[in-house]
Amino acid sequence: MGRMWTERDFASALEGGECAVGLNPSAPLARHCLACVLEFSGHPADALPHLEAILRLDPRYRFRSLALADQSLCHLLIGNLDKAISTAENAVRVQPGNVRARQRLVAGLSLQGLDDAARTAAQELTRLQPTLDVTYIDETYPFMLPDERDKFVGALRRFGLLQG
Repeated sequence: MGRMWTERDFASALEGGECAVGLNPSAPLARHCLACVLEFSGHPADALPHLEAILRLDPRYRFRSLALADQSLCHLLIGNLDKAISTAENAVRVQPGNVRARQRLVAGLSLQGLDDAARTAAQELTRLQPTLDVTYIDETYPFMLPDERDKFVGALRRFGLLQG
């Protein structure tokens, strides 16, 4: 999966993730890795069953907030904005300092047109992550599809986030 982030090699990352889950389908971390590859390679709907399985396999999964934040982004990308928002809110409740969950919450609220709530969420995110910029998004959100990247970036920019 690391090759997806460092080299944007989605094919190798997908192959490795599928192999890991095939070898141990009850391993939450393997499913999380595969889900991330699917999430960022244009298949967010295919990532959701893996992300949901993680929390069934291990209700106390140590990366629970991140798995919920990944669910939120998947829902956002496929247009399930109510679910994207509620899942991001859940991720924030689990781990209030999870800036990834807060980024996705702002984006979901923005895309849903809930401007007051998005503005408040953006202010809280800025307090926790004052240096959020486009370079951070491009380096840490390896979207394969430019439309998905632009949708996410545009939703954050509406509320003064992502300088640069």
